[in-house]
Amino acid sequence: MSKNAFLLEPDQYRRSLDPIGDWVRQSALYASRMLGKPYEQCLAHLRKKLKTKEIKPFNPTVVYYQREENGDKYKKTIPLYGYIQDVLQNKEILAPTFTTYLHPSVKSSLIVDFMDDNVRLRTKFKKMSQAYEANNEVGLAKYYNQAQDGAKRDNNACSGGFVAEGVIISNKSAHSTLTSMTRSMSSLSNASNERLIEGNRHYHTPDIALNNVISIIKETDSDTIRQAVSHYNLTYPTVDDVMQCIHRSTEPYWSDRRHSRDIQDFVEKLSPEERASVVYTGDLYHLRILNNTFIRGLLTDLARRGSDVDMDDPVSVIRTTDEAIVNFAHQSCISIVEGIGKDYSKISKDKQCIVANTCKSIEQAVEKYRLLFKAFFLTKNSPATIATIPFMTRRSVVLSDTDSTMFSVDNWVLWYFNKMEFSDEEYAIGGAVSYIATQAIAHLLAIFSANMNVEKKRLFTLAMKPEYVFPVFAQTSVAKHYYTCMKVKEGNVYKAPKFEVKGVHLKDSSVPVNLIEAGSKTMQSILDDVIKAKPISLLEKLKEVADIEREIIDSLYRGEVKYLKRIRIKEASSYSQDAEHSNYAYYTLWERCFAPTYGSVSKPPYGAVRIPLDLDKRSKLQGWVEQISTSQTGRLLVEWIKEKEVHTLSSIAIPIDHCVSKGVPEELKVAMDVRRIVLALTKAQRNVLESLGYFPKKDRMISDLGY
Repeated sequence: MSKNAFLLEPDQYRRSLDPIGDWVRQSALYASRMLGKPYEQCLAHLRKKLKTKEIKPFNPTVVYYQREENGDKYKKTIPLYGYIQDVLQNKEILAPTFTTYLHPSVKSSLIVDFMDDNVRLRTKFKKMSQAYEANNEVGLAKYYNQAQDGAKRDNNACSGGFVAEGVIISNKSAHSTLTSMTRSMSSLSNASNERLIEGNRHYHTPDIALNNVISIIKETDSDTIRQAVSHYNLTYPTVDDVMQCIHRSTEPYWSDRRHSRDIQDFVEKLSPEERASVVYTGDLYHLRILNNTFIRGLLTDLARRGSDVDMDDPVSVIRTTDEAIVNFAHQSCISIVEGIGKDYSKISKDKQCIVANTCKSIEQAVEKYRLLFKAFFLTKNSPATIATIPFMTRRSVVLSDTDSTMFSVDNWVLWYFNKMEFSDEEYAIGGAVSYIATQAIAHLLAIFSANMNVEKKRLFTLAMKPEYVFPVFAQTSVAKHYYTCMKVKEGNVYKAPKFEVKGVHLKDSSVPVNLIEAGSKTMQSILDDVIKAKPISLLEKLKEVADIEREIIDSLYRGEVKYLKRIRIKEASSYSQDAEHSNYAYYTLWERCFAPTYGSVSKPPYGAVRIPLDLDKRSKLQGWVEQISTSQTGRLLVEWIKEKEVHTLSSIAIPIDHCVSKGVPEELKVAMDVRRIVLALTKAQRNVLESLGYFPKKDRMISDLGY
């Protein structure tokens, strides 16, 4: 029996790559149930059809390069199934790209040894950085954080080296192998979290839904399920329960009574254990729906804080406990371990005992429910359609990146407490769901690794560990743009949540500092209000944005430059193209048209401000010309426009020294594209509004609406 209730022993993870065989066996199972004939008879019939080629499975041709011992490559062609058989026979490692590699038992990799060393160093440096941070030794914390980041970068650099010509590790297929693995990991994790937390599966077609049900049934361990249901007094799902479970995952994509009826016809022929397998496998949500009291008890047991009963060496108990359990225990004891990192000398012994007893309590709870996890989480059934997960309508996963998945457990906390606060108890329940989710992913990644045929000692190398806890997470419509507050990082609980902003539009360094600060202040206030359960007034936020817009507009019409973008006008020889077709032309334009009225400037280089103009149409340009033609500068500009045959004008750059001392020339003030300037400068504010559910039109300012 594995020490970890969520993992099998390494030898129990075996490669299973037999697409045609699996199709035959699953088809035979379906035919057996629908026709009421023995499974073996249906299986024999299908195999006969395959042998006589009355049935021809999908078996496309694979064209690939075979690398010989001397490094030469030869193009080869083979049917896909034959390619897979060769991989199995030669015991090669098979990447998601279908690139194959020699097994380490045949030939070891120097790059792997290099990366292993860096992983060990990074782990060591991260722990040291966290310890120094907890001790408020900022300098040393930063030093070792940079050291761990350096080790990480050394490994990450290999990816670029794989595709760089002339580099000793150049190997383009290795780069695609790496990226395909990270995509597969994140997709598998996203799919698992959706299924477990919200009972959501990617049943985007009727065939996908039916085939997944059949696949689950084929791998059902009825005896174990029967034992688990009996032991924990679980409810066997009815046919209606199964169909409701399936419809929850089909309703975002399709609705067809005939196809639903076809699926139900099959479901009606399932045993109670098989129905339980379909509904409960990897699905904590539907276990809760049909076993409310039981799941409440499970989470209560997992999240229970330990007592302060004395023990000889509580710190030793904590140090020898699995890291995932320790990190979960920290979340259950969140007010006790705030600000200490993992330096338990900073808290009293009775508090050390609470943390240690919490670790033991979690271990006991996991053991109590081991049979449940074995029946429904330690199965061969991975989530369906991993390859198309990016197109899935999600209910739990709020963000996903190359090697990460971020999910919400809000609905679970609301279900358990019937309210949303940020107490120790609520952090603990959220932590319990997160713990089960991350442990379930570990098993699925082990199946994934086994199918690639990685070494047994590396079977659990691919992992998604719980890294952060964000009490509040605010997302915008722009990809990877969000603001949040971090309470926990790798088990280290902060005294106060750390404010974090991601996305260039939310923290654009080219935007004036006062606008960045205003945006940051608004975001922090929203996060604080949510944590304090204080209502957020959308009207107030709209007025704040409108006030910022009006401040920018007023400043522009006053001729000020603080909201205009700075550029550098260089000497003519610095430009590769003709000077008159570069930024240098702005100098000659100033000297010709503006200098007679506003004064000359010294030759470049000098600083300038770019003024966007609302002259994107010939009619607008003509209207502007008529408006300014009475002034000396205007007349000179008209001559220049005619000479250069200018039909539109998007912007002009003028010397910043002039603008600072005398303001923007009146001729340009009347043509400024104020709207474009305002909208560009308030992207952060507009994104914040989106996080509150308000989506302004792209070309409309908030002040236009009267706020």
